[in-house]
Amino acid sequence: MDEHTHIVVVGAGFSGLGTGIRLKQNGVDDFLILDRAPAVGGTWWRNTYPGAACDVPSTLYSFSFAPSAKWTHSYSDQATIHRYLEQVTDDFGLRPHLRLRRELMDAKWDPGHRRWLLNTSGGTITSDFLVVATGPLTEPKIPDLPGLAAYPGPVFHSVDWDHDVDLSGKRVAVVGSGASAVQLLPALQPVVDRLVLFQRTPTWILPQRNREVSPRRQRLFARAPFVQRVTRSTVRLLREALAGPLVHWPWLLPALRMSASAHLRRQVPDRDLRARLTPDFRIGCKRLLVSNAYYPALTRPNVHVVPGLAAFDGTTAIDSDGTRHDVDAVVLATGFHTTDLAVAGRITGAHGRTLADVWQGSPRAHRGTTAAGFPNLFLVNGPNTGVGHTSVLLQVEIQIAYLVNALTSLRAKGLTVFDTKQHVQDRWERRGPATVAPHGLATRRLRQRLLQRLDRPQHHTLAGNHHQLRT
Repeated sequence: MDEHTHIVVVGAGFSGLGTGIRLKQNGVDDFLILDRAPAVGGTWWRNTYPGAACDVPSTLYSFSFAPSAKWTHSYSDQATIHRYLEQVTDDFGLRPHLRLRRELMDAKWDPGHRRWLLNTSGGTITSDFLVVATGPLTEPKIPDLPGLAAYPGPVFHSVDWDHDVDLSGKRVAVVGSGASAVQLLPALQPVVDRLVLFQRTPTWILPQRNREVSPRRQRLFARAPFVQRVTRSTVRLLREALAGPLVHWPWLLPALRMSASAHLRRQVPDRDLRARLTPDFRIGCKRLLVSNAYYPALTRPNVHVVPGLAAFDGTTAIDSDGTRHDVDAVVLATGFHTTDLAVAGRITGAHGRTLADVWQGSPRAHRGTTAAGFPNLFLVNGPNTGVGHTSVLLQVEIQIAYLVNALTSLRAKGLTVFDTKQHVQDRWERRGPATVAPHGLATRRLRQRLLQRLDRPQHHTLAGNHHQLRT
């Protein structure tokens, strides 16, 4: 099936659906949203491991233009968030624009016709603009461990949880100690016979204050939306306060560390185990996690915390100290390819090079949204827009506003091509993401610059003979 559409959005998660909603609200109805999955939701459709949830408060982990009064807890689980995304898809009329079970195989810019040529698993599509909203949590990182491929028992990554495998009464290895492990381990511990956590690096964990949202409060939010807006703004300010010690005022970090250390001491009385769970890096160098259940689960008699996994010998897992552990199943909570995005190798720009070729493992883009040499391409949740202290959706909405305003400017000027000058992108890299602290959090300056002058593109020149806008 071959077809043409004005805009193609790749990804039907928060970023893709949010883009579609904002396009419709701004009078753009000629667009398609592609996703290889059979349903909307992206990360929140695919991650169904036990205990899957969000570590950002629900009022903030939702669209500002689509608040929900149905949150039952201050932090929502996977199923609740997925239902929310299904609901906004219906509420904003996105179903006709969806092309599910349709994967983008490659996309090439056609300079002659000034459009994108997309090869998908369901046929060819041409589009004037391409929006990549696949997110960084799509391709699981599988460790290259000796003997792993030959392991005879069940092996699966947390993102592709095998619900047909019954782990009850089994000896289970959990590899990794990041966000996914912190959530799934407390859910596994009560049902397995023995759980071995292969921990390469411990992480800092803060208490989680997850409270039930009473039916009375839900009714209040439904009848008085401004109350929910005030609640959202309050939560946002509290989250932004974390950016102070993490980014701008490192002299406050000891106070944050004291809170995390006190949380560890309260929940892990054993001094030896506590020492193994204490990170040796400054708090904030990795994403802060929140949990009240992780540490208590590690203190249970059937849980053993050992060094990182080194190899397999049949059904025996060998840790980095050489100790052998017989296990019946392996759960990989080893994260995702966040810098070497698979989709980057599928997108070819004006000069015949893919994004992966240009990036060389170091993604970069102007305002995290446009890349020099890739006309009419927008990246949502793009390079250097990630946050570690608040909701990523705040960044996503800013980027969507930026791309919508760029499209509006093009239409108003009668232009058809939008591109980024290399020197402008380089300057942005020096003055924007270059100011990001080593722990990778977006600074206030980055957020402010994304917000500035969204009503018009910056540093633009018009080249009427090519009907082109370059920023």
